Amino acid sequence: MAVDEAILQMNSALPILRLYRWASPVITFGYFQEVVGVQSPSGVPLQRRWTGGGVVEHREDFAYSLILPARDRLARGRAQESYRVIHRCLAQSLVQCGLPAVLSEDASGSGNACFQHPVAGDILCNGKKIAGAAQRRGRFGVLHQGSVQAACPGLATIFPSILSLRTATVSLDATTKAVADRLDAEKYATDEWKLLR
Repeated sequence: MAVDEAILQMNSALPILRLYRWASPVITFGYFQEVVGVQSPSGVPLQRRWTGGGVVEHREDFAYSLILPARDRLARGRAQESYRVIHRCLAQSLVQCGLPAVLSEDASGSGNACFQHPVAGDILCNGKKIAGAAQRRGRFGVLHQGSVQAACPGLATIFPSILSLRTATVSLDATTKAVADRLDAEKYATDEWKLLR
């Protein structure tokens, strides 16, 4: 979580797609939720996200963040538009991986658990939600954090190529890493952050 926020703060040039897996099981929950309403099976650690959205259990999921600088076209548009554009690319990637993925048109989803209540723009496979995301928008741009809860070999290669015609692999520079370490120590690792609401 801290790395995503640090990249958003330090990057003003190009969109950055960050693909990752969690080192061990964790449950993340949205910025606006109260920790008391989040169930944690078998002592799985809880982590509050800076983005909104519901409760997501991360085990074998494909996790990604798309960081859009403030000057990017999608960052300047409406949240629903950027969510749909990103998920359209992700759905197309999943189809190329062999999954019958489609965008949800139903806007009525609500509830605590993200993957039990699809909303418009989420990704469904055989009627079940398999991908969702949440955004944080501000002066630095947009942070879009997502999870795909389905096995899809090749997604890490296909998704970036569908999002953009030109891609390059970059590493986290020392300055951004230092900002991430500070954010982790002062914010994300604290009980105050977890118990914020």
